[in-house]
Amino acid sequence: MKSFAILGATALSMASMASAFVSPIHPIGTDSWTPGKNVTISWQDDNTAPKLSTNPIFDIFLMTGGDQSQLELATIASDVNGGKTLSIEYTVPYVSPPGQ
Repeated sequence: MKSFAILGATALSMASMASAFVSPIHPIGTDSWTPGKNVTISWQDDNTAPKLSTNPIFDIFLMTGGDQSQLELATIASDVNGGKTLSIEYTVPYVSPPGQ
């Protein structure tokens, strides 16, 4: 079973035009995920507006690539309410291309 690295692989992205407000806790750039395994994706408020307490809605994507060039592999979750949850469970899919 081939694992793939998550180099900035999970991107937390707001559905609106606002920028940073979350700070990923897990995964981090050195984590590897094995297809078929369950993982927890978690984040915290980064104290930048909009605060999580304002219930921002965002999407979470599985991505691969370097810091400057990312390829979206899958949508992990859509319309996540950041004020009501700080983590989600996810089953890692088999994807191509795998990370490094």
